[in-house]
Amino acid sequence: MESVVSRKQLGEITLELKQGEKIGMGFLEEALQTYEFIPVDFVYEPGQYAIRGGIVDIFSYSSSHPCRIDFFRQSTKFLF
Repeated sequence: MESVVSRKQLGEITLELKQGEKIGMGFLEEALQTYEFIPVDFVYEPGQYAIRGGIVDIFSYSSSHPCRIDFFRQSTKFLF
């Protein structure tokens, strides 16, 4: 059996980003480390993130696919 967090706990540890929102890469990396995401070269499972230049790939626990944030472009890329 696997333990899961309550909805309240999930809300407290969720970082929601919106397209066009201005955040720093340092802030994002610090948040991922706080939430105990693991830095890797390439993401392949939930709970991992990878930073390569201005691109951050994040594999969330709540998604079946990773997402990509490109700090050099105006939009966020989602990988599906």
